[in-house]
Amino acid sequence: MPQLILALCEARLAWLKRLKTWPTFGRGWERRVREVEAVALRMAGKTDRAEPVATPAPGKSGETPRATATLMDVARDPAAMTAGASAIGSLTALSQGNGPVQWAVAVALVLAALVAVWWLVRGRE
Repeated sequence: MPQLILALCEARLAWLKRLKTWPTFGRGWERRVREVEAVALRMAGKTDRAEPVATPAPGKSGETPRATATLMDVARDPAAMTAGASAIGSLTALSQGNGPVQWAVAVALVLAALVAVWWLVRGRE
């Protein structure tokens, strides 16, 4: 089984090296193939080769990026403005009625606008 894993990983790497984009993406691809090889050998119960240390991609830090969007950034975003304006317009129309259906729809629209803003802020991470 280990010989098969090694042969398949070497064949995959040889195929990747023939691609015209190898000079650009080759280091990352090779790192990924070696990681897959190490995991496969570990799963097979045979680790002949040293397990590669997981390193972040070039230009990337090892830590998780934090959200840096502020409320002003969201307010300047056209998609957020559209969501807010449509919610306000709908609430204005629904405020003319006084039944439970109008209140339920108004609450749903406000929640949808809040979710849209949250989604936009989270999407910038």
